[in-house]
Amino acid sequence: MDHFSDGDLTDYVRGLASAEQAARLREHLAICRTCAVAAAFYGNVSNAAFVPPAPVPEHVVARAKALFRPAEERQTLLRRVLARVAFSNAGGWALEGVRSAVHAGTAKHAVYQWEDFSVVLRSELQPDSVRVSLVGQIADQREPHSELDALQVRLVSGRKTVERTECNRLGEFALSFVPAGRLHLEIDLPRAKVSMKVPLNEVNPLESIL
Repeated sequence: MDHFSDGDLTDYVRGLASAEQAARLREHLAICRTCAVAAAFYGNVSNAAFVPPAPVPEHVVARAKALFRPAEERQTLLRRVLARVAFSNAGGWALEGVRSAVHAGTAKHAVYQWEDFSVVLRSELQPDSVRVSLVGQIADQREPHSELDALQVRLVSGRKTVERTECNRLGEFALSFVPAGRLHLEIDLPRAKVSMKVPLNEVNPLESIL
């Protein structure tokens, strides 16, 4: 006995066969168990496509959104920590090894610390400009030989990011900006799963800004 093809059977169960073809198929299915079983299977598959999907648990949806949200939004998932001042030359003296010929009132140095991470900062007013140059270096004291390239560094005013950059493999970075109120750095530290906040009051090149 000849059998109908899978294409003929799927067209039949989906209602796409011509009236003449459908009539021949009904007659054949009444006497051919092989084709009848295949047609029943294709019918079940077709019906399943129109069954509403089962609801997805809320915790699965939340996890998927967290994984696929843009990196700009994922930073908010990091626990925020505040670095403390470990050193400042606000009193007029400079950190050994980074002494500058620039007048103490225009260049400032500070070291911030959070657990095993330290951030060395130096700020200076640019000549004949209202902009400030800020250079820094991040160090991981627990893993001193680790490469720190691509660490995200953001300059934030309030909740708005005004400048951003990345560290090189030595943890060094540089920013240039126009002073504004309540500025601080936010540095993402994936190893520690935190975003470290570094206030800039200690590296204020002018007493009235930052």
